[in-house]
Amino acid sequence: MAYERFVLIVDDEAGSLAPLSLQLIRMGIDTLYTNQHDEAALLATQESRRIGALLLPMAMETSVVAATISGVAERASLSSAAVVMVGSPPDIKTRVNLRSRGVRWWIEADDDPVTLRSLVIFVMSSEDDLDSRIEPRVPALLMAEVSTGSETLDARVRNLSVGGAFLELEEAIDPEAELKVAIALEEERLEASARVAFQLDPTNARPEGVAAGVGVAFGELDLATQAVVRRFLAELLGRYQL
Repeated sequence: MAYERFVLIVDDEAGSLAPLSLQLIRMGIDTLYTNQHDEAALLATQESRRIGALLLPMAMETSVVAATISGVAERASLSSAAVVMVGSPPDIKTRVNLRSRGVRWWIEADDDPVTLRSLVIFVMSSEDDLDSRIEPRVPALLMAEVSTGSETLDARVRNLSVGGAFLELEEAIDPEAELKVAIALEEERLEASARVAFQLDPTNARPEGVAAGVGVAFGELDLATQAVVRRFLAELLGRYQL
């Protein structure tokens, strides 16, 4: 289930993000990898219409990050908001320096693969003009119940938006079923009707890091419920913001 845009990884000389590059490829995300600045600039120019995110190692000096943004991201028509730093949690000084250059996102390299994939796709879709009308789906790990009318199943929410969610399930469900979904949002509870938008059958082969389950589209939520979900999504995104 490949995403249609590329991720460009510009690594350090030690190749610290090389394993991540391979992991993203196994998860079905097209990935370009280099640890050479000149090659990165060339790739950014050649694939400028297809690169959706730029991943850099957290250990990279902020001056080099700034040079990479101007020399690589801009050639790929990407803003600093499409840059994701990968590595250990940054200290306050590093956070401030990166934020001053417009960088917004970071994630640990050994984070849960499903979460990593969801964050990368979130950042790419946020930069994609064609996706600007779609409610972005934010990485999540929440408990949920799905009622199909004939049975109620336990599920895990792996990404969430005002418009829908991806529910990790251990068994397939009727794609035509009218669903009722209940999701625990910490102190709140989201209850909504839903329909199956797509299904990843647990019996079929999938890329590594792609969970079995269903993507669901919610029925129309009232304004108060939408406000609750948006507040919660802002809190979820806070984990990945510098």
